Order: sequence, then C-alpha cells, then structure tokens
Amino acid sequence: MATISRQQITLTGMTPSYTAANSGGDKCQPGLTTMLLIHNDGAGSDRTVTIDSVRASDQGEDNDLEITVANDATEWVGPLDPTRFAADADGLVAWTYDDHTDVEVAALFF
Repeated sequence: MATISRQQITLTGMTPSYTAANSGGDKCQPGLTTMLLIHNDGAGSDRTVTIDSVRASDQGEDNDLEITVANDATEWVGPLDPTRFAADADGLVAWTYDDHTDVEVAALFF
C-alpha cells in the first residue's frame, strides 16, 4: 500500500498530478477538505474503489464506501472525514481497487 501526498487546491487553480494506482491499494491523510480524484483509463471496464470506513453508522454497521468509476471517466470523492475513514494505525485513510490496471489517483485538499 502506497502513501499518496495531498496536493493543495489554490485560489488561482492547480493541475493535479496523478499517481498510478497500487495493486495493494493506496492511502493518504484524511481531512474535512480532502478529496480523491480517481481516473479510470481502462480498456472498456469499470473499476470499483473501496474506501475503508472504521466508524459504524447510526444503524450499527461499518459501511465501507464503494465508488464505481466508469471506463474513461473521472470521479471526485470526498470529503474524507477522519472520524469515519482514518483506518490506518498512522491515521491515514486507506482504499483498495478491484483492479488497479489503468487507474490513476490524486489526493487533493483546499
């Protein structure tokens, strides 16, 4: 599992730098202004990204967040609230991919 550095969105704009998805998943620092930008450049296949939730819902269930990213599409995901998603021992939010092939990700915050 690789740790991805967050990139700051500024008032004057920014161009995100993507990182290739890691086969074992990825992680980053969570935050109330932290978002993931996930791009699927796959060969005709959707990809599912699962973000590990560590807090039970008000129904008592631990509901991981699953996002389907269509082929040749980009999804914005967030904010990544640390009280729900900080699963790692070092306080990072972790996610996995059903298939990391042709997937790129960027962690952004403002």
